[in-house]
Amino acid sequence: MEDQQFPYYIEDWILWVGNRVDDQGKLVDYYYYRPFTSRLQLANYDVSFINNGCDNIINGVGFTDKQLTTAAKIITKYRRQIAKQLDISTDYLLESPPHRLDIRKVYRQLVVSKSANGYIVQFPYDKSMIGDMFECRTQSCGGYTWNDIDRHWSIAPNELNLSLLCGFIKKYKNRNWKIDPEIQEQFTTINYIQDNTYNYVPYLDLNEDNQLLVYNSNPFLDRALEEFDLTQSMARAVFFADNYGLQIGPRLTKHIKEKYTSIYQVLLTSQSDILLNGLKLQTDLSISDLEYFMKSIQADYWVVVTFGISKGPDSPGEKYNNKLVDALLQTNVPGKQIHYRHRDNKKKIVYESLASELKSKSVVLFVDNTYILTQLVTELPDRESLLKVVYLYSHDTGKKIENM
Repeated sequence: MEDQQFPYYIEDWILWVGNRVDDQGKLVDYYYYRPFTSRLQLANYDVSFINNGCDNIINGVGFTDKQLTTAAKIITKYRRQIAKQLDISTDYLLESPPHRLDIRKVYRQLVVSKSANGYIVQFPYDKSMIGDMFECRTQSCGGYTWNDIDRHWSIAPNELNLSLLCGFIKKYKNRNWKIDPEIQEQFTTINYIQDNTYNYVPYLDLNEDNQLLVYNSNPFLDRALEEFDLTQSMARAVFFADNYGLQIGPRLTKHIKEKYTSIYQVLLTSQSDILLNGLKLQTDLSISDLEYFMKSIQADYWVVVTFGISKGPDSPGEKYNNKLVDALLQTNVPGKQIHYRHRDNKKKIVYESLASELKSKSVVLFVDNTYILTQLVTELPDRESLLKVVYLYSHDTGKKIENM
């Protein structure tokens, strides 16, 4: 077949159409220095296939079986244009297109299996599934990695990772998964627990007399809850409950949503979810609702930590140029209001100041930057005085910012 007139093999045709070879089939050495061109007038949706195909062929990477079929269809689709330049019929490509390079095998099964180090997850290329797996990795506690050599996900066997994997499989349950029986049994247990959460986790809820009560507690939690005031306002109790690992029960959730319609999301959102939402530039609190939120919560210290340069107390007579700082200073609520820059003029990291200067049992932190949010949640996890770190978007124009 080597004496066949050029172009003959499917790789020849792709390189010829992509203008990567001359009329004798020799690679040109200048195509990198100019935009992609073709000998044919290609439809826009064919350009990327031809261009990527050329790159792979030059690098010695063959087509998959499906790509081979697609390549043949594309070439034969332009038979009239080709006939004007070459006295060669392309019809033979439709039956069984000849190829120089080996056909690449593609793993098309969807499998969840066990390994010595945890779980293995394999599935064919799917943009949305890949995106969701990377999202799971950001939420995991480590050990959630992509193996580029063996083309699979390796997942460490811990409770959070297994729960994330279970949620992923549940989202794509209509796919033809092959799941190890032991893992499937674990998924069944997780799904049952998630469907009946309040049978297992400690939670704060309203009893029949509409009084706050902790359910599913234990002796260790009881000792910690000795400092938790069940007579405080419901808004503050709900906001503060996450510090004790308490979820919010259905009756209390319904009450908060009905009574605090504009701020219920920030009241009910856990610190871990605030962190995840912040990484997506999503906030559950609008600056326009800041004063209402502060009056509902009540704290001894309201601290805002900004990242950028803002004029403040060290610039007498000048105003702040940060909307979050402006909104905080304009509120008329009990409690001391403090503004820190992430790094002051002496390059002192802000959490060092917070750890040494704030002694109150009641501190709420506001931040306007995801880097600061991540750092403060990491560096200040054990401060008993810290009610929560709340992310706000400092360029908020007063409208509710959700799912930006």
